[in-house]
Amino acid sequence: MTFINEKKERVEIVVRTMLDYHGNCTYRIEDIYITPFRKRKPISIAAQVRDLYEYRKLNHEERAEYAHQEYMKYCTEDQLWEAIQEVYHQMAPQKESIVFRA
Repeated sequence: MTFINEKKERVEIVVRTMLDYHGNCTYRIEDIYITPFRKRKPISIAAQVRDLYEYRKLNHEERAEYAHQEYMKYCTEDQLWEAIQEVYHQMAPQKESIVFRA
């Protein structure tokens, strides 16, 4: 999902779907890309977070919470939820995607 924030920066939320061995689907906020106003090259927030020593010294659960707090600086919880719903609707079956085989 892509939107323009109040600073006129383009914000792109990347959501990935993951299936476990039991067939449960989970949605993961993979990254948030910020393209500053009048620039072309996006900045990866996840890459910036991974480079921080204070992030690397945390355990797995604390890392997820730290990344969540960093993502909240650039978008709201509602915008994250909207990005997840957009991916969910893209995965939904449509009549054009049905194939019959004999």
